[in-house]
Amino acid sequence: MKIVIILLEVLYVVLAISVKQRNSQLNTGSGNQLLWYFLNKVEKLDTKVDKIQQENTEIKSKLNGLQTDIRVLKDTTKKHCDHGWFQFRNNCYLFTFTGVTWDHARDICKSRNSNLVKINDSEENRWVGIKITIAGKTEIWLGGNDPTGRNTWMWVSDFTELNYKNWSPGNPSSNGEQCMMMYSKSFKWNDGECYSKRVGYICEKRL
Repeated sequence: MKIVIILLEVLYVVLAISVKQRNSQLNTGSGNQLLWYFLNKVEKLDTKVDKIQQENTEIKSKLNGLQTDIRVLKDTTKKHCDHGWFQFRNNCYLFTFTGVTWDHARDICKSRNSNLVKINDSEENRWVGIKITIAGKTEIWLGGNDPTGRNTWMWVSDFTELNYKNWSPGNPSSNGEQCMMMYSKSFKWNDGECYSKRVGYICEKRL
């Protein structure tokens, strides 16, 4: 709106000059008076422009402050794992040390909108193993199984093959043991009988 007012004032000055130039009786004195009038207007316009630029600078500063506040607010409202769950990277893990079968453990995880844990790399495997060790447990169900019994292991969470593997020597043995477990002592994997009630299980879900 301020810019529009300035433009109107400029237009007014231009029109005033045009009218006076077409006046055949314009003398030197009136010409000087018109010049001073024009210079005065220009000076006032410069002042208004400077004021608008200053206001724009203040607005930009306030905007930057608001953007900073928004970033801080986002950081303080980041998602966190539910109570009892532990975070690793962008996933949440629930360690339960009640003895259940592998199938029962999978069903429990599903009821909690999660799946039996999928181990993607050595760092995650070590983190899980340390958690089990700290809890004083020896073994726990993982989310891998061999549904065909032909050593075609996959993760039950997304039915993908095992890209990362950490089997203990001699495993998997393919002797009717079609469910995966981990030993806390070495963080190695072993194939176990799915109907056996192991020490516990780990549920995993996205943060």
